[in-house]
Amino acid sequence: MTTYNVSFVGAGKVAGILCRSLYNAGNRILRIVTPEMKEEGTLLARECGALWSSEPVFDESNDVIIIAVPDHSLSAVLSGIKCSVDSVVAHTAGSYGLDVFPEWIVKRGVFYPLQTFSKNRELDVKDIPFILEASQPGTEAVLKGLAESLGGKTFFLDQENRRMLHLAAVFVNNFSNFMLTAGKEITIKAGLSFDLLIPLI
Repeated sequence: MTTYNVSFVGAGKVAGILCRSLYNAGNRILRIVTPEMKEEGTLLARECGALWSSEPVFDESNDVIIIAVPDHSLSAVLSGIKCSVDSVVAHTAGSYGLDVFPEWIVKRGVFYPLQTFSKNRELDVKDIPFILEASQPGTEAVLKGLAESLGGKTFFLDQENRRMLHLAAVFVNNFSNFMLTAGKEITIKAGLSFDLLIPLI
C-alpha cells in the first residue's frame, strides 16, 4: 500500500477524524495549520506527530494538502496557501468544485467524505464513501490512493453531480423517513445510485 506525506489546513471535526485516520493508516502527517484554532490545532498535531503552524506555508515534501475548513472560508484559505506546484491540494467541501482554486494551484482536487462528522461519535472510515474530483490523472491517482489507504470506497463525480449528491445527503441525513424518499428521488433524477447514501442512514 502506498502511503503519503499529508498536511491539513483546519482542525475541526472533519480535519480531526481524517487526520487521525490517515495517521493510523500509516500515512505521515507533516503539518497542521489553524490560523484561528490554536488549541485544537496543536492538540491534533501532537496526536499525529506533526508540526503546528498558523501560516499556510508548505514545503515540497507534502504529497497532499487537505483543506478542511468551513465552506464560507474556503476561497480565502485557498488564496493564501503557499506550496509547491508538485503538491496535490484538495478540499473536503461537497458543494464546491475545482473552480474555487486559484489558477496557480495546478494539482487540485476534491476529497469529499460523504458522512456527518461529530466529536461524540466514533466513525469507521472504511464505511465512508469518498467522492473525488481531480484536475488531472496523476492527481486523481493520488486522491484515490489516499482514500484507499483508509479502506474507503472511492467515486469520481463532477461538481454538478457532487452537488446533487450533497443535496440528497442533506435530505437523507437531516430528516426522517419521508425525507429518505426525497433523497432517493434526487439521486434517481441525477442518474446516481442511492446506495452511495446508505452509510448515512
